[in-house]
Amino acid sequence: MEEADERGGLLLKDGTGEAIALLTQDQVAQVSQFLEQPEIVALSQFLFIARLGVRSRRELSELAQEYEETFTARAEDFCEEHGYTWSGLAGGLWELAMAYMESVFPRYDSITATLSAAELEKVTAYIGAAPQVSGGDTPPNAAFREIVDILGSSPRVKRAREVLADIRAASERRYAELSLAHTFSHASETSRFDHEVLYVQRNLRRRGSDEFRDDSFLVSPLSRPRCVVLGNPGVGKSTMTQNLVHQLSRPGSGIAYAPLVVSCKDVPGADGTVHIVSAITRSLRENLQLDVQEEEIRDLATLGRSFVIFDGIDEIVDVGRRMAFVRTIEAFANRFPLIPILITARRIGYGKAPFDARHFDIYELDDFSLEQVGQYTEKWFGSTGRSEQDRLAFLRETENVPDIRTNPLMLSLLCALYRARGYIPRNRRTVYEACADLLFQRWDAMRHIEQPMDHRHYGTRLMQELALFFYKSQAAQAGVQEGQLKKLIATFFTDTASVDEVDARSRAQDFLDFCADRAWLLSYQGTDSVDHRLFGFTHRTFMEYFAAEALVRRARSLDEVVEEMVLAYDRDASSVLVDVIFQCADDKYDGGARDIVSILMARSRNSSRQASASYLSLCLRVMNAAPLPPQSTDAIFDVLLAAWDTNNLESSRDTALAVFELSRDPRNRFIAKIRTNSLHAGQALARWARFYWRGKPLCSIPSGISRCTSWPKGRRFQAGRIPRLWPTCCATSWWTLANSRPHGSGGWDSRPLARRFRGRLSWTWKRSLAR
Repeated sequence: MEEADERGGLLLKDGTGEAIALLTQDQVAQVSQFLEQPEIVALSQFLFIARLGVRSRRELSELAQEYEETFTARAEDFCEEHGYTWSGLAGGLWELAMAYMESVFPRYDSITATLSAAELEKVTAYIGAAPQVSGGDTPPNAAFREIVDILGSSPRVKRAREVLADIRAASERRYAELSLAHTFSHASETSRFDHEVLYVQRNLRRRGSDEFRDDSFLVSPLSRPRCVVLGNPGVGKSTMTQNLVHQLSRPGSGIAYAPLVVSCKDVPGADGTVHIVSAITRSLRENLQLDVQEEEIRDLATLGRSFVIFDGIDEIVDVGRRMAFVRTIEAFANRFPLIPILITARRIGYGKAPFDARHFDIYELDDFSLEQVGQYTEKWFGSTGRSEQDRLAFLRETENVPDIRTNPLMLSLLCALYRARGYIPRNRRTVYEACADLLFQRWDAMRHIEQPMDHRHYGTRLMQELALFFYKSQAAQAGVQEGQLKKLIATFFTDTASVDEVDARSRAQDFLDFCADRAWLLSYQGTDSVDHRLFGFTHRTFMEYFAAEALVRRARSLDEVVEEMVLAYDRDASSVLVDVIFQCADDKYDGGARDIVSILMARSRNSSRQASASYLSLCLRVMNAAPLPPQSTDAIFDVLLAAWDTNNLESSRDTALAVFELSRDPRNRFIAKIRTNSLHAGQALARWARFYWRGKPLCSIPSGISRCTSWPKGRRFQAGRIPRLWPTCCATSWWTLANSRPHGSGGWDSRPLARRFRGRLSWTWKRSLAR
């Protein structure tokens, strides 16, 4: 017990109320300083976990006695080091701490009244096994005993502090800046930025819920997080971890962690037999040039003074080896109960080798929101000396590639593209081409990095052939063996460049080695079970872009092009492949876009109702991809409106959504068309009103057109499109709708809707006339 003294000191009393000592104000501050030391905090945390998990009185009593002796020894060393005189009170201070802990969490009262079953299981997992819950006598794991040995040895404590300081200092220098070397087009331009200048704080969404947390919680000294962060390629997982290391290691941060980064793909023999402490020490030697001993890393981990980051667990491509490595990490986490751990992985394929969700929180890192796109561009344009006018122009010009600009990696590339050209092309194929060229050709060439001759002369054509191979084979998209790719590339050299077979094999190997080391499109993705290197496309968007180029180049007629478009659309409606094939064909054939639409419309007329609707939806989609003459657009709209006259609202939702997502020029053409026919205007308004009123998800919406989940208040709904349809509906069609009941089980009396929106309709009508 403690009691304030009238002179400002603190009177300490034992459990019986007898006075132990009177501490002066200075001594109170000194004791507080000692108790706040990370080593003492770790000691208290270990004992707290043991009190909740260890059911054997004998085991807990022995452990508590050892901890008390260690606490006393550390207090004596602390007082001797600083010249303080209260070291004799260490035993009393320990008793007071235990009494306080007992008052807050009674040891032998019902633990489950304090902790949930899941929380208790998580706590007992730190002990090393679960038998303690049922009263077993299994002792705590090694870390609970080892902390006594560490804190009982002043040289080990001193060396741990020195190693901690060395790691933080070296990490601070290595991770002081974010690098954008991959995006800048000239070697003379700066590509390194302070984190505070360019980094945009990320939000992590807990998997399976709507809970969001910003990434700052990862560096909280008290939270000691253990989590897995999932995300798609280019979403910024590595940048987030770099910023985390920067925050942990920067001077004056007040954070007591040593950041330890393990690149999973660089861990040799990641098959369950790897010793993670050895991997960490090797990483420190190779990346930070620090000669640190394994025992010192173990001491830091036991004391809870390290934050371990496992970057890219998915880069262990072989699922069996990855599962084994996941179990190794879980065992490592169990061995060192107090260390925070972060694992990053790609979202796709994580379920094949997941971490135990009872002990690791699972978060998802999504693409940038529109607000974050604005934040990043504001930082980027400001740091590179560009005006606000340029930034706003950039945002307007990238509206037609929303799926690219919300990806952090691609957004940085678009910013560099705008810097180099002064504008962003509206054609998606042109944007992909520019980004691919920047990644695959100019990235190294403009930095005077030597490139293989075959990369310079045949790289683009090779990428097209390889992308088509990957696209045609679903199994290949998980990674292709080096030997198989080598044969494909060698065949390309012999068949198209008259290279002899021996030389072709050698040059194919050089090309793959270059891709593994430098290129961003086709990249090394790990090894299989027999240590053969595996390769794959880093970004699916670029695989589809190159595959589209190859498909159109190989096609001998537009009918073949249309067949590939239909197959791609049926295979994956969210793929960019359909748009790029259409744009490639329009570039290759004079009037290609017009003729493709004619073929699709002919197929629509000769098909079943369901197939006809699919062809019609495809026609409406490609209207956004390339300009069409008025005859083509009118033909599509005529068939569409005729179908709407005979179909109910629910069955035509796909075509309706495609209409509501038309870009400016075809949309204006549609508006002009329905202005002349009140019945057609009523059909359009009925579909808009139904979707708005129900407020439910409609369907899977093609990537790059929209990704709204509830319409029209969707996450990426392009504001202003649907309201512009209102002025096209004249008073006659409005009242026609107001006195009708839509088809389907979800029907409603639309007259209240009419009254609700009549005023808005009138306002938008007047506004349209004013234009």
